[in-house]
Amino acid sequence: ETRPIAGTRRRGKDAREGYVNMDIRKTSGVDVVWDLNKLPYSFKKEQFEEILAYNVLEHLENPCSVLEELHRILKSGGVLKITVPHFSSWTAWQDPTHKRPFGYDSFAYFSEDTTKHFCGLKDQEHFFQFKFSKIKRKLIFSKGLHLWNYFIEPFANAFPYLWEHTFLKNLFP
Repeated sequence: ETRPIAGTRRRGKDAREGYVNMDIRKTSGVDVVWDLNKLPYSFKKEQFEEILAYNVLEHLENPCSVLEELHRILKSGGVLKITVPHFSSWTAWQDPTHKRPFGYDSFAYFSEDTTKHFCGLKDQEHFFQFKFSKIKRKLIFSKGLHLWNYFIEPFANAFPYLWEHTFLKNLFP
């Protein structure tokens, strides 16, 4: 039986039933204790149908190598769901364990069809030996007391390059 794998930086607080929950420390709900910087992982090729990497990649030394390893253990047709902080977010820089933030096109470099993305890779070879067949991106804004983010989020997703490449990202990070 193949169960999906979940990795979160919430120290086991987001353990999911039916998943192989991984973290760097053994806490409640963690099935596999592993430093994700240490490659390769102890899983078979194409073992998982779904992999969740929520708030993980920004903590790692080499996220490109980690993505290659996740690609290896993900079944063909499987789904990899990633959440990372955007470079304009204060949360990207507040946490001293963050190694790097990400931009709207950061994951386009790992896509089969780079011509669909604005990352400047049209008609160029891929930088990596592996590639994902599709990517879907969404900018998610924290809400809470920032009521304007309820209006800014749909705008930013409708016009991500206008938002990311102008003063708007500074006004509404």
